[in-house]
Amino acid sequence: MNHPVQHRPSAQRTTAMTESPWFWLLLFSATAWLALQLAAPKYSHRQLQLEHQFQGRQWAHLESPEDGPRKQDVIRFSTADHLVVRLRPLRWAALTGVVVAVVGLVCQRRLFSRQANSGNTTDDLVA
Repeated sequence: MNHPVQHRPSAQRTTAMTESPWFWLLLFSATAWLALQLAAPKYSHRQLQLEHQFQGRQWAHLESPEDGPRKQDVIRFSTADHLVVRLRPLRWAALTGVVVAVVGLVCQRRLFSRQANSGNTTDDLVA
């Protein structure tokens, strides 16, 4: 049985959303943001422990017997709300990736729909 191959006119060509790099940026950025949101409580708890250890060593060094106490140097110990190292910059980067990807997808879809309405395709733009 021989089936003839049917070709769609070039003006009606559609591309799958998964072929767009904007889709993949959106997918990975959203996944990264969600993972950072879920990991934040455990990270904050562990980071607070590490910062307290480090700050404790700093304080012990300031009170060393060979140098004598240096009361003028004050160490502010970290709290759960005020960590030195936080996940906020990474969360903002992931969220920025989501916004950029959504804008890119919308622009790409609008461009593609304009080209389909005018009869042009992306193949015509390359040639």
